[in-house]
Amino acid sequence: MRPRITDGHKLFAHNVRRWREIRGIDTDMLARAVGWPLAMIEDIESAEQFDITLNDVDQLCEALAVQPFQLFVPGHR
Repeated sequence: MRPRITDGHKLFAHNVRRWREIRGIDTDMLARAVGWPLAMIEDIESAEQFDITLNDVDQLCEALAVQPFQLFVPGHR
């Protein structure tokens, strides 16, 4: 059974994509910055990736130059 995509998943996905675009980097650049396959970044941004650890969040934050809360708050800049 596939996990249900929640509003939280969608918000996280939206914020990862939004901050990536604000920083002017593409998905391939982000994948290389965190050392993950491009498909994983694409899955995160489409809310298809559910196995995100706190370490993963930290790596994304470092690559995007944001604080962790910024990936979970609606419309925060």
